[in-house]
Amino acid sequence: MLKALEDPSRTNLSGKKRQILTSLINMYQGEHSFYLNYYGPPQSITTVPYHKALQDLESTQAQENFDGKAIFIGASALSPGRQKDGFHTPFTSPKSGLEISGVEIAATAFANLLEGSYVRPLNPVGIVLIWGLLIGIVCRLSSPMIAIMNSLVLSACYFAVSGLLFKSSGIWCPIVVPLTIQGPVALFASILWRYADTNRERRNVRRALSYYLPPKVADQLAKNVSDIKTSQLMHGTCLCTDAEQYTSLSERMDPQELGAVMNSYYEAVFQPVKQHGGIVSDVIGDSMMAIWATSHPDSALRTQACLASLDIARAVQRFNQSSDSLELPTRIG
Repeated sequence: MLKALEDPSRTNLSGKKRQILTSLINMYQGEHSFYLNYYGPPQSITTVPYHKALQDLESTQAQENFDGKAIFIGASALSPGRQKDGFHTPFTSPKSGLEISGVEIAATAFANLLEGSYVRPLNPVGIVLIWGLLIGIVCRLSSPMIAIMNSLVLSACYFAVSGLLFKSSGIWCPIVVPLTIQGPVALFASILWRYADTNRERRNVRRALSYYLPPKVADQLAKNVSDIKTSQLMHGTCLCTDAEQYTSLSERMDPQELGAVMNSYYEAVFQPVKQHGGIVSDVIGDSMMAIWATSHPDSALRTQACLASLDIARAVQRFNQSSDSLELPTRIG
């Protein structure tokens, strides 16, 4: 029937009659109930008092007021004190004090059906899911400050588009949940997620750097690599160790077994260096280099290096005593 009405060659109806029939078909074809689309505050629909209608009944003015129009008759007070039939609407304000009357609500419903201008709510579940996914992805892929700006811009665009759709077509998009709940929650969750990722990355970087750098430098690098100067004059002490009999040991042992022995050996040698504030800068085969460095000459660092040397000698002695068949006498410089 709708297709037939749209084809001018199949009907000779006027535009007004075609609109009425189309509205009637849409009404029966649509939902069991519709959302009212108010045209404004009370008295927005033309209201003619009884006495004026009776006075103009015999005049040409009556034809302009009533001819060809649907007329609803009922109580519609013009002042708050006289109003007995009223309903609260979004347009009700303390300033006017008037509420919309039942007869004007009936006229509004009729006009909505006739014009097809009733409010059409969109599926809130689908909108909420799509919006939540979009705002979540945008916030997750951006830095915190950019995420805040993007979230505000997207929320403003969503609000503007929703208002435009409601005003032009009566399409009702959900507002409260996407803008007051989903947006802040997505932003807060993305910031927490990024904070957790950053902390985990810093811990990994610090743990890796702590094997080769002093704790203070490792912490500084883990926080911000740009804080470290690319070139800087340092003063310090170098400590070198060299294990005897390593060549003959490596010739008669399986590579995996040799690796396990050297890991135990270096575990014993590294510990005194770390205890006395040094860093292991290099390991090649059976040799190790450790460094005590500072930006100014400091005799205390040389003392720490000497104490570490004594502790290394004792650690190697304990290592050699722990095995009857293996010994790695170590020279220290």
